[in-house]
Amino acid sequence: NFADKWPEFPNKEKNFYKWLNKAKNDISTITQTRGVPAIKNLLTESFGDKIVTSSFSRIADNTYQQRESGQLHMAKGTGLLGASTATSTQVKKHNFHGED
Repeated sequence: NFADKWPEFPNKEKNFYKWLNKAKNDISTITQTRGVPAIKNLLTESFGDKIVTSSFSRIADNTYQQRESGQLHMAKGTGLLGASTATSTQVKKHNFHGED
């Protein structure tokens, strides 16, 4: 329990609540943030590069696996990716390799 050090080091408590308030603000701002890179940058500020990069890599890997297995769908109207619904379209496999 790191809070047991707060009486001895009051700055630790102050810094914790400063971080917590920033993290809450960042998380609430995500709903207004557009684009995966911008969301990743926002989360990295609060949680650090290592954990955020690892999490985004897992999401990308899972999305890739869903697409390759035919389980990834795009919702009509919103473009959100996820499971199949009555109004979704399957995301097909692709091999985008640039100009080659």
